[in-house]
Amino acid sequence: MILTAISRSLYGIAIASLFSFFFYTTYYIGGGEVLNAQLVLINQLGNFALGITFGLTSLFFEIDRWSLTKQTAAHFVCTITVFNAVGLSLGWFTAGTFPIVLNVLIFIAIYTSFWFGFYTFNRKMAESMNNLLN
Repeated sequence: MILTAISRSLYGIAIASLFSFFFYTTYYIGGGEVLNAQLVLINQLGNFALGITFGLTSLFFEIDRWSLTKQTAAHFVCTITVFNAVGLSLGWFTAGTFPIVLNVLIFIAIYTSFWFGFYTFNRKMAESMNNLLN
């Protein structure tokens, strides 16, 4: 279990790094000014924290004794909590009622889209495997 957790954390960091590279490249190509190295490093640590969080919380979906609802709720609460804590502390969005509510609504929309995508994919995979067995 510990090796799985370490592996998932490293996968999360790798994916977060790819997203960071994409955003920094897009910023540069779009005519952005020179990036401050200290700011990039601090933001990269925030990205790593999110990557580790998403990597580790994916383990919730492997707890067989939990229902899908409980797995999803635990994953959602952990990820939105860490995302908002990191985002607010690093200035990715401003504090205040409206910005936080807007951020939460956007997070819910993106989370729901990904959740339905994974759910549909896994359901089709299960149906395909069941058809092969019959």
